[in-house]
Amino acid sequence: MTAPIYKVKVLGAELLYACPEDQTLMRAMGWSTERSVPIGCRKGACGVCRIKILSGAFETSSQASRHITVEDATQGYVLGCRTRPNSDLVIDIPAGTQALIKKSAKISA
Repeated sequence: MTAPIYKVKVLGAELLYACPEDQTLMRAMGWSTERSVPIGCRKGACGVCRIKILSGAFETSSQASRHITVEDATQGYVLGCRTRPNSDLVIDIPAGTQALIKKSAKISA
């Protein structure tokens, strides 16, 4: 049986990803040619993939509390590498994460 596939829209970037319900958001973004979130350790330890979910249903596995506090979680912040969609999602990339994307783009250029 094939897992449902959901749409993940990145606010302000005009990007849309397809993410199967059985994959993390980071895994789906990693397959895309357009990267909107930097990829770090992929285990929830580094916090590089911190995003905010604005709408939609999702589930997370354990997240390091130094990167996602209880208050952060109630506001929709998650680590993309530890989050799976249960519906279509709209996400936002926090300013700190956007700075990491710009820095890595300069390094690779």
